[in-house]
Amino acid sequence: MATLIKDTLGLFKTLQSGGFTDDQAEVLKTAFDNIDLSELASKDDLKDLRIEFYKITTTQTLIIIGAMVALSQVF
Repeated sequence: MATLIKDTLGLFKTLQSGGFTDDQAEVLKTAFDNIDLSELASKDDLKDLRIEFYKITTTQTLIIIGAMVALSQVF
């Protein structure tokens, strides 16, 4: 599982130096450790989605243009 914080000891020390108690720092460290990043979209996922949206919008545009041309010939 990918984690949000790689240096949890550094996070712990930073929180302590910022005024957090040991217990507070530990709770936050544990919370960050438990964040699951596996469901986030990757750059490749976003690229694929962008391509799919482009295909859909291009198809819709061509259909609309075709419909407008057909209607202009009727009237």
